Amino acid sequence: MLLRAFLFSLLTSWPVLALAQSTARPLGVAESDLKAVFIVRLLDFIQSDLQPTTSVICVVGESETGSALHRLVASRSDKPLSIRSIKSAEGIAQCNLLFLAGGSESLPTENATNMNVLTVSDMPDFAYNGGMVELTRTQNRVALTVNTGATAAASIQLSSRLLALATVISPEDSARHEN
Repeated sequence: MLLRAFLFSLLTSWPVLALAQSTARPLGVAESDLKAVFIVRLLDFIQSDLQPTTSVICVVGESETGSALHRLVASRSDKPLSIRSIKSAEGIAQCNLLFLAGGSESLPTENATNMNVLTVSDMPDFAYNGGMVELTRTQNRVALTVNTGATAAASIQLSSRLLALATVISPEDSARHEN
């Protein structure tokens, strides 16, 4: 029930239809567009020591989800939000949320943790390998896996409403997954 309420608010409060019209799938919403909405909405469910007036999403690497993020942020005018593509660890300091596209494993997430930046990716096992939020596909749904050890290390608090919708893993789960 809580998941349905979250998804309803997600779909009714964002310009998803405009994104769907720009994709090759005119009757549905592309997975990358849905992931982009999830990523932007994550900013509403985090608290950290640094709460800027304008939220900055940074994208590392290229992917359909990264492109969808750029389109979504460009179409929004309801709150201060900007997006940047970065190529090096020096750019992380400007970010509130860092999306690592598939194949961008070369940028160390430790830098983001030290700078209180929420790390998000759709790479397999991202959360188990030290990332904070992993977007996964389960059947025909996008789901979240949250590594609470990684978010705590970055002094980032996630809303209990978000955690109730996610698969939550602890540092012990990450260690067991490696074995």
